[in-house]
Amino acid sequence: MNFPSSGQSAASASGYAPVTYQRLMRLAARAFYSGPCPPPGRDTDAAFSARSKLAKVDTRGLGIVLVDYLSTVEWTSFELLTEALRLHPVVLSRALRFLEAGHMVRRYERRESRRKKRTVVGDALEAEMAQGPESEEEEEDEEGGAKKKGLLTEYFTLDYARAFDALQVRIHTMRASLREQLEATNAIQSYRCPGAFCGKTYTSLDAANLVDPSDLTFKCEMCGSELVEQRATNDAAAGGDAAAQHTTAKESKEAARRLLQAIDRELAPLTRLMAELQHRGVPLPDPGELFEWAQRVRQRDAE
Repeated sequence: MNFPSSGQSAASASGYAPVTYQRLMRLAARAFYSGPCPPPGRDTDAAFSARSKLAKVDTRGLGIVLVDYLSTVEWTSFELLTEALRLHPVVLSRALRFLEAGHMVRRYERRESRRKKRTVVGDALEAEMAQGPESEEEEEDEEGGAKKKGLLTEYFTLDYARAFDALQVRIHTMRASLREQLEATNAIQSYRCPGAFCGKTYTSLDAANLVDPSDLTFKCEMCGSELVEQRATNDAAAGGDAAAQHTTAKESKEAARRLLQAIDRELAPLTRLMAELQHRGVPLPDPGELFEWAQRVRQRDAE
């Protein structure tokens, strides 16, 4: 599926966050969200995916496009995201929820009394700012006089603080798993999905990219089951071949060593930038609550 680039769809504003943090989020998206968004096994609406034609939509790279776009704004509505990126609402909703589960995105829901085409989020809230935070009171339908609640609207922003913490934990988990293989006498040879109708196997290289950000475990990309470790000594011991056991473990450790080096090289720009931001003590960007931001927008527009 072809997506418009962030430069084509984003607003002219460069975003409220420091450029270094915008770059950090973009690097993180390219390191961990370049594949399908969400992967088939981690779709929160698996039943829908199984029977929908939208399940066949290629969403590779969508996570990068969303993070790039959101780095240029503070808060934006689901409606504006759909228009700007020209995406089917269901495809966009599933992708955003996957990013939210990975602590990359923050979501805010509110009911609004009016729906009209808006160019900035501040306009969406302007009519109700005087009422303060979201009210659950019912409003009167203009046509029939019937009572009904406002329409539910979702707003999104990058969650820099939680994303920074999640990235630290995720990188640590990946590296710790590989180091364990280097130090263990019975290194992990592969991972296997225990699903009754799946049984897919993965190498250590595959598994390093299958960390579920919600619980930091390795999950099958096909069915979402937690993967089971297959130790190098298990198969060899079953056959009673000590030489085969030694050779298999040695090869597995060598593969883990090469993979760890490759991951370090690939993540070097990201880890260096994270270390630099921590060393300099650059405050994490915080857009604040939706109403607080809407007030700032109105103040800036009034100046």
